[in-house]
Amino acid sequence: MIAIPQDLPLVLWQNKRNVPLSEGWLAETIDRSALRAGYEDWPWTAELLKALVYYLRKEFQGTLIGSSELQDLIRTSLEHIGYSDVAEKLTLTAPRAVIYLPELARQSGFELLFFQRLNLYLEEIAWLTISGVKIEGLREAVKILQHAGRWQHRCSGLSEEIVTFVRGKLAHRCNDDIELVIV
Repeated sequence: MIAIPQDLPLVLWQNKRNVPLSEGWLAETIDRSALRAGYEDWPWTAELLKALVYYLRKEFQGTLIGSSELQDLIRTSLEHIGYSDVAEKLTLTAPRAVIYLPELARQSGFELLFFQRLNLYLEEIAWLTISGVKIEGLREAVKILQHAGRWQHRCSGLSEEIVTFVRGKLAHRCNDDIELVIV
């Protein structure tokens, strides 16, 4: 059995990829749907989120939920609390792809292989509908690749090279408004 973050099921996204479900993703879906229904300051996200998370953690059977099944669950919950107008506007927000660079750096061992593997990850997510890409652990990955115990002047160049590489790859997505977060 897999250890699932936050004890929430994975979501089968576009029948291609299992992505971790997060409370933030659920909240963003609810908030955007309420906004589309005309509620600028909709106060019920936190309460609805608590109920959905409770159900998914305690009563949902399984470790994988389809995106349409998740959307139906949120829609039904909205209808049960009397907000069918929000339920009608419900669209599951696209997830953010997360790439953890230190693990990739450890597996690669040297820069050329690291960039090849990073390129494979970026090409893989190019076929998915996503709202953003989060690149985690940039400084740690650079130190691993540079075989440096602490940040050194030479690390800055590789760090900039990785950021430029990722931005260049994401720029090729036609007309997508992809949010890039690098931490």
